[in-house]
Amino acid sequence: MKTLLWRMVHLLVLATLAISQPLLGILGENPTFFTAHSSSPGQIVVFAVITALAPAVLLSAAMLAGHARSERFGQHIFQGAMTALTFLFVIQVVDVIGGLAWLVFAVAIACTYGLMTLYVRHERVRSAVSVLAVLPPVVVAYFLFVSPANSVVFPDEVEAVTLETLLGADLDDLSGPSDQDRRESAVTDQVAPADGSTSQDESANAADSPDTTEQVSLVERLNNRFPPIYLLVFDELPWHSLLDEAGQIDSVRYPNFARLGETSHVFNNATTDGFTTELAVPALLASTLEPRAAPVYSMYPDNLFTLLGGVYDVSSWDPLVDLCPDSVCNGSAPERVLELLALDTTVSATTTDAPAITVSASPTTNPTSPTRVATTSTPAPLPELTDDETGGGNNGSLSLLLQDAAIVFGHLVAPEGMDLGLPSIGAGWGNFGGGLTTTAPTTTTTTTAQESTPTTETTPRTTQTTATTSTSLSSDPSQTKRALDIATEAEVTTGTDPVDPERIAAERTAFLDSLISLDTRVFDFRREVAAIGPLDLPRLHYLHALLPHVPWRLRPDGSSYADIGLPGYFSKWDNDRVKALFGQQRHLLQLGFADHLLGEYLDRLEAIGDLDRAMLIVTADHGVSFVAGERSRGVNEVNVGGIAGVPLLFKEPGQRTGTVQAQPVRLVDIVPTIAALLEVEVPWAVAGQDMFRPQAAPDRAVGGTGGSVKVPENFTTITDELAADMHEVFGDGHSGSLYGLGGAHHLIGTRALDNATESSAHCWVYERPTSIPEADGSIGYVFGLIDAPPTGDPIAFAIVVDGVVAGTARSFGDGPPHRVFAIGDSQYWRGADPVVELHEIVNSRLAPIPACAG
Repeated sequence: MKTLLWRMVHLLVLATLAISQPLLGILGENPTFFTAHSSSPGQIVVFAVITALAPAVLLSAAMLAGHARSERFGQHIFQGAMTALTFLFVIQVVDVIGGLAWLVFAVAIACTYGLMTLYVRHERVRSAVSVLAVLPPVVVAYFLFVSPANSVVFPDEVEAVTLETLLGADLDDLSGPSDQDRRESAVTDQVAPADGSTSQDESANAADSPDTTEQVSLVERLNNRFPPIYLLVFDELPWHSLLDEAGQIDSVRYPNFARLGETSHVFNNATTDGFTTELAVPALLASTLEPRAAPVYSMYPDNLFTLLGGVYDVSSWDPLVDLCPDSVCNGSAPERVLELLALDTTVSATTTDAPAITVSASPTTNPTSPTRVATTSTPAPLPELTDDETGGGNNGSLSLLLQDAAIVFGHLVAPEGMDLGLPSIGAGWGNFGGGLTTTAPTTTTTTTAQESTPTTETTPRTTQTTATTSTSLSSDPSQTKRALDIATEAEVTTGTDPVDPERIAAERTAFLDSLISLDTRVFDFRREVAAIGPLDLPRLHYLHALLPHVPWRLRPDGSSYADIGLPGYFSKWDNDRVKALFGQQRHLLQLGFADHLLGEYLDRLEAIGDLDRAMLIVTADHGVSFVAGERSRGVNEVNVGGIAGVPLLFKEPGQRTGTVQAQPVRLVDIVPTIAALLEVEVPWAVAGQDMFRPQAAPDRAVGGTGGSVKVPENFTTITDELAADMHEVFGDGHSGSLYGLGGAHHLIGTRALDNATESSAHCWVYERPTSIPEADGSIGYVFGLIDAPPTGDPIAFAIVVDGVVAGTARSFGDGPPHRVFAIGDSQYWRGADPVVELHEIVNSRLAPIPACAG
């Protein structure tokens, strides 16, 4: 029995060295992993214990089961388990040294054999392993109490700046007369001269004293003093992506950004302060350039939320950064404000009644937390949210946390360059396997004899939705084909009954909406926007949208194509410029849908009456680069232009005319600017300044893992050059097409026969999609191969669907056959079995590429 116990201890030691220490070590240094999973402190503790014990417990159980059969069999299982754990440990050590993947693998096997031989033959080696029995608890303790993860396991209590501190002497003007003042006033009123006479001064004072019906209630004073504040942060959006050839926001491709720009200050020389979200967003919200252990409120207690949480009703949604403490983001108005409201006996100039504060449940918080609902405006109907739909994209799932941690460990073990079929971990902080599903709302439209009113009902959905005509649509391609047909002037029939083309278009829109909602990023955004209701009291609303960040698979109309990862990108872009341009094309297409979501956001604010009176800031945390041979995000002097430049649109309350602001500004300037407009002092040392009254030109830099990279003084020139490079390939909304990667934009939408020439000398092989649409709704793309010399230039070709050009693209020179990854406009994929062809573009003419024989 003693031998078995020591064997279990040795399994625990080796499992710690091979699994739990590497995994807890890397995750402990990256606590954003846990904030991205909405993990509670208790879940993180359980995760650490499971990571430390589960491998050894499972292996020990297998050993004991084998031992129950025979001692020899149990010993074989034990030695096999020790060998496997030793190999996992050694391969991570050898991989640090570097080298070819197969060489790392071979060296690891040889070292494992040598170490296991020593372990079996020498008692001293086994004794040394026994001494390491103290390692497992030390690893767990270090993770929980010393590593940066400590900030999310044991967060400090953080409170908002008090109303008294924020306003100082101005508080008396805001809150009105004190209780003592009111009592003294009442006594004075009661003590009048016995003869009933009144002095001239008293008469004058009475005449000057306003009637109570003309007094302003505390609710109105609060709203006059503190306008609503909305802060929307997009992700991975460089400023130049939004520009047209005139250097303005492209109103054709991105109409809602242009719409906002018409009534906002557009800062065309704004830069981020960090190349990742966990660096840039804390810099924005806390106005600090000092990176800290974790992007959580215990590390950044001084931030926008704690600054204004004493007077504003604060709501915050950010799946990666958690800077809003529970004491502030609790779904309720600040306690001090509620106390003042309870004491307020004034009435507004428009009513003789005391102000009534209606309480309702907030869709985004605990249903018992009160929010105030105004009665001055009625928002347009939007989906109401059930309890199941109010959680975050990862819902604090322990099982998902463990699954993603297992994928991270797989990447730790796999030698660099070895493809083990693991999901990528480079596109985000969680849900690497893509197995998480969300629920999409079911919508129906009802019509009465008196009026037509859209009525929205919401129920949990996973794979299907109901169209506005109550026609059931499924993600099964055979059942959803009609929904993807484009309404044309030609009559569409089912059997003998004519079908209204407008209804066909409505069905397609509803189907696309159901698929879009399965993207957790879109679902989260729409859930948070739908939860914005009118409030009587000041609101601060912060929303971080994970768009147009990778994965890229959405078009501006919401249709999707297959998630193909990042062709041509491993640790940086391939030297093949076409692959970087293909990435940029996908980014711009998804940016079109991000613009659509911005429109929904603006419409919501307008519907509740806040758009005009609010302070509204729309920006992005950082950009992204598409320079061949360079990293997309790891910032350096070459790619700093695409990563540093971000949009920054700042609308003041009541602003109706847009301006262009050319002064250099940074994200850290946003909080000081908000404070300046509110006329409040920031009680900590800020790194930024009021953007409208800059004291000096800032020394701008973008923080990165290897240090900061300075932003060049001629940054606007760099931005213009990046925009010009983009327009050279894709044009702008007036002159080009995002589906024109292969050039010849004018051919898109035309019939191929009208521009035909003799057949191409190449042939091609069609690979995907195998069904149209695919089960997940993917449509409008082509994968395949073109048989061409490997040293030849990329082949420009057109995607022709049922005889119509749906887009142009270029091949990738990957080996003897050129790879084909091409995206077209999905509206041209019509009918049950569209015929998809490739035509080589030769001097703006189309040469059909035949299918390869066999």
